[in-house]
Amino acid sequence: MPSRVTGGVSRWRSALAIGLLVAAGACRDTLAPNIDLMPPNQVTVVNVPPARTIVVVNRTSTPIFAQVWGGNLLAVIDYVLCVDPDRCESIAPGASRTYKYPEPFQGVPEKEAVVSWWHLSRGSDGKYGPVDWGRKVVPL
Repeated sequence: MPSRVTGGVSRWRSALAIGLLVAAGACRDTLAPNIDLMPPNQVTVVNVPPARTIVVVNRTSTPIFAQVWGGNLLAVIDYVLCVDPDRCESIAPGASRTYKYPEPFQGVPEKEAVVSWWHLSRGSDGKYGPVDWGRKVVPL
């Protein structure tokens, strides 16, 4: 009897996970539109399929911060941009950083990566926050 209960729960969880992924695919167009609040051509995102990497190039005059997420994963999580300059890896002006393709989510390979980038600005309270941010969807 216990194996039936366990099997039923397992099938229920699998069905829920598949349902979430299907729902994520259905709302793909609203998931992560390309947005760039920086002046044009300040950040370049390059997909390098043979190496399965994405390169982010900072063409601004100050450091930027960036994160790369899989589109399937973003459909089911909330995330916060890294705003601690002592703990977040920055990309210096004129430099680039290479990111690996996102890992499969729930065993499903990602079909797109969502690249976000931003500058940090210190507020009057002494805390940092993101400004001049952008986002690009990269087909994989």
